[in-house]
Amino acid sequence: MPAIWHLAEKVNSFLGGVRYKQLKGKSAEVLQNKFLEGFSFSVVQPQDIPAIIEMYTGQNPEYIKNFNPHPFNSKTLKEMSGNNAYSLMKVTEEASGELAGYFFIRSFFVGKAFHGLITAEKFANRGIGSAMWKISMEICHSVGLRMFATMSRDNKASYKSARNGTDVNIVDHLENNFILIECQKLQN
Repeated sequence: MPAIWHLAEKVNSFLGGVRYKQLKGKSAEVLQNKFLEGFSFSVVQPQDIPAIIEMYTGQNPEYIKNFNPHPFNSKTLKEMSGNNAYSLMKVTEEASGELAGYFFIRSFFVGKAFHGLITAEKFANRGIGSAMWKISMEICHSVGLRMFATMSRDNKASYKSARNGTDVNIVDHLENNFILIECQKLQN
């Protein structure tokens, strides 16, 4: 039922724009901070979409088998970028200008948000994932959203980066070996 899903997305975008109108602005504000030496974090612009698609499709299929939150095509990413319920962000290696990661927050009017992220395999194990979790948690916390994510229990690296960047609580065990987690801001 694509028509119903499309309508639900439009309603959520409108309501998200009303309740969480500061989501995109707060994202841009938080991303100005320095989170990881050698990498910059910024809001996705329309001209970034081809690089995001190329980064995703250029990964080893085994590496991304547990990351498929949405289609990686220009139409979908443009729609998400223009939707008030989403904040799309990217990570760039400063020395090369190469895209090192992509992450997003999808908010819902009811006060919940879902976080998704991917680090390019070439840049794995360098703290990028942990930084993306921390950034998204900072954004969600500052606008009053509870942050959730789903991940495969087999994806040890993702779980580790979530625990490094946030306080993780397993909420539910889902089908196909996935878990639902809720993240909270780490206490210093």
